[in-house]
Amino acid sequence: MAVNNNQFATITLPVSQTQTVESSKLLKRYLFHWPIFILSLAVFIVGAYFYLQYTPPVYPVAATLEFKNVKTADYGQDKNNLQELDQISKPVVFENEIEILKSKKIMLKVVNQLNLWINYSQKKGMMMTDLYKSSPIRFQFLKMPAKIDPKGINLDVIIKDADTYIVKDKDGKQTEFKFGQYVQSSFGLWKLDHNAAISDNLGANIKINVQDPSNVADGFASGIKSSLDNKDVPFVELSFADAVPGRGIDVLNTVINTYLRTTIDEKNKKTEATIKFISKRIDSIAKDLHSDEAQLENY
Repeated sequence: MAVNNNQFATITLPVSQTQTVESSKLLKRYLFHWPIFILSLAVFIVGAYFYLQYTPPVYPVAATLEFKNVKTADYGQDKNNLQELDQISKPVVFENEIEILKSKKIMLKVVNQLNLWINYSQKKGMMMTDLYKSSPIRFQFLKMPAKIDPKGINLDVIIKDADTYIVKDKDGKQTEFKFGQYVQSSFGLWKLDHNAAISDNLGANIKINVQDPSNVADGFASGIKSSLDNKDVPFVELSFADAVPGRGIDVLNTVINTYLRTTIDEKNKKTEATIKFISKRIDSIAKDLHSDEAQLENY
């Protein structure tokens, strides 16, 4: 009887996870946390809804300004001397004029002219509505402080009736005043007046925020953008964005008008200085001529 001496060795090969198994486990892991994904999506949708509903939109406003680039003519040998006298006819440097338009000096005049450093607002629903040019009350300093706190001055005013208003402080204390009454506070002497719209706003709660005009001018000046596509074309486009379209239009119009008035005033001053210089020069020449005539007569 033959005996089979062959021996068989059993080898166990390691079985690696397939791509299908890995994807299945990954899917199960994410499905386990599906409530978190649904909740996050819901939060994002609700947040986007409230953002669109209660964030005031910003409206862009643009204006185009044309410069008169007057070139100086050729005056012959006395060209340089005449150019010194003719300061008005020098060519306009657009870049310089744009910087003047956006300067703190111009914007401070605009802020004071439009009273942009005093802001009125009213809560309507869940939104604060800016009452630019539509506020039934008007704040006025009778004695302005030397400097206004960077945080500003905040007044919480309730219109009681056509003659009386109430001011609430941060602690909830209420003080009653008459419209037109002088009020002395830690931030200066002031008063509140009202207009014809007061009868439609009885019981209204209006917030007044008073800022330092210089700080407000800085903010508005930084918001004005300018573009000069071609230096050879005398057109400069100014743009400004504001939550109140009417205020944006007023700001740009007043900036341009203030710049024009300032430019005209400077030209008038230069003209007056030139006339005075010419008059003095003529008087000096006349005196020299009389002196020469007198010397000739002595001969």
